[in-house]
Formats: sequence, structure tokens, C-alpha cells
Amino acid sequence: MSTFSRQRKSRLRSFESRATFDGDVRTYREWRYITVHPFADEPELLERL
Repeated sequence: MSTFSRQRKSRLRSFESRATFDGDVRTYREWRYITVHPFADEPELLERL
């Protein structure tokens, strides 16, 4: 198995794990994605708010 295949399988397992935990999986055409809150990477800003 190529490194690409292993990495892809690992990313897919990670996505499925997060999707199961989060539950807010959207579909656009054939693409599945997990929505991210706009402030998700701004903990200091959230703390101030």
C-alpha cells in the first residue's frame, strides 16, 4: 500500500470520527464537510466577549 493510500485512509477515519462526535456534517454536491464556527480558532476573542 502506498503512503498516499495510508494517509488518505487515515484522514478519512479521522473525518468519520469527528463527524460522529460533532454530528453537524453538511453535504454540498458529493462533498461532505464539518462546519466550523468562525471564532473556533479565536479563544482569546471569545473569552473577551
